[in-house]
Parts: sequence; C-alpha cells; structure tokens
Amino acid sequence: MLIIGIEKVSLNDFYGKISCVLFVSGCNFSCPYCHNPQTVLNKEKEGVDVKEIMDLIKERKNIYDGIVISGGEPTIDDGLLDLCYSIKKMGYKLKLDTNGSRPDVLSELLDRKLIDYISMDIKTYPSGVLYRPFTAETNVVNAVRRSIDILMSSATDYEFRTTCVNSLIDKETIKQICYLIKDAKRYTLQPYNRNVACILNKGFFNGENPFIPEDEMISFLKIVKPMVKNCSISGL
Repeated sequence: MLIIGIEKVSLNDFYGKISCVLFVSGCNFSCPYCHNPQTVLNKEKEGVDVKEIMDLIKERKNIYDGIVISGGEPTIDDGLLDLCYSIKKMGYKLKLDTNGSRPDVLSELLDRKLIDYISMDIKTYPSGVLYRPFTAETNVVNAVRRSIDILMSSATDYEFRTTCVNSLIDKETIKQICYLIKDAKRYTLQPYNRNVACILNKGFFNGENPFIPEDEMISFLKIVKPMVKNCSISGL
C-alpha cells in the first residue's frame, strides 16, 4: 500500500480524538474540485516508509486516540486490510474515509471489526447523470447506494459528508440525498474551500465561482435537520 503523506497530529479528522492521518495514493474518482490532483492521478511513485509510520504510531500510543486512513480512495488498494490489521493490533480505534464505491470492501472491514468509524462522501444524489463528473465507473450508483445501506445497517459509528460546490449541489440534490439517508446518524455539509489554489479540473467550472455562500449553506442545513439525527456545516 503506497502511503504518500502523513498528518502527525490532527484534532479535526476523528470526532473527539487526537489522531494521526495516513494518506494513500490513487483514486477511482476524479472530482473536479479535488485539491490533491497528484494523489488522484496516482503520479506519486515513492511513498512514506511504512515501517517508519508503524514505528511512529507505536511510539505515540500515549498521544493518539485513533488513526485515520484517508486518500485518495483507500478501498481500491489490496493492502488496506493488512494495514488495518497492523494498526488494530496496536489497540487503536480506526477511522476510514471513503467515496463508497467499494461496498464489498466496507462489508469485509466491518465484518472483521477492523473499522470503528467510517466517513463516506456522497458527492451528489447518486444517479448516473449526476455522478458523471466524478467517475467513469458504470456501476458506481448501485455501489454508492449499497454502501449507504451497509453503513446504516451495520456500522457502529459513521457519517455521510457532501462537499457543497456550485453547479454540482443545490437544494434539490440535498433534499434527494436526505431522502436516501433518512434517519442516518450524522450528515456533514462541507463548504468548498475557496482558498485552494490547485484543484483537479478548474476548466469544469467554466470560469464560475464554485464557492457556495454561507447563507445558502444554512438553507441546505434547514433541509437536512428534520431528516437525520445529527447534522452540521463543517467549519461553522
């Protein structure tokens, strides 16, 4: 498994926990607003030494409450289960960030009790047309819907997240997502980071500003609140 980055201390990535975040290379999605193109395009040839990472995690057992595996998309890598096993042996809580495109992998991780928390991105309402800017995979809509069902029925703790980007997300898509995840434990709306200079496909927005203003984000939140158990806007 190619780990290309590490955030040694994070207070924001694993709710209520001091964590270490591992970033793996490669992704099967190409979200136009992604701010880490090198990871998505899998251009990184050399990663961080895995033994060094494991040593660091072991040494900091008295500091970290949990470990986060992020990406890229971790579930497309065959080495994910082995990495999870190695970390769980140390006694850590483990969180996974995913786009939900590999439901069978999520099922296996949950069945083996390797993951304590899953954070799944729902890019927009999962339909073939609306998901087209994100991936060329033809079975992605069914996969995302299966992953939603798996998390809501089998995961001990989880959240769904949507990055709210102009031209890709509006009140109607938020409403349709909420129908799909009704009564979910947690749904987080993430504003597009207007300060990011480097994104995967600037041309997608055709010169328009992808940022959704705060008042519109709050209007999204009002739609979400009656539908799920816990909801918030990241950063607000």
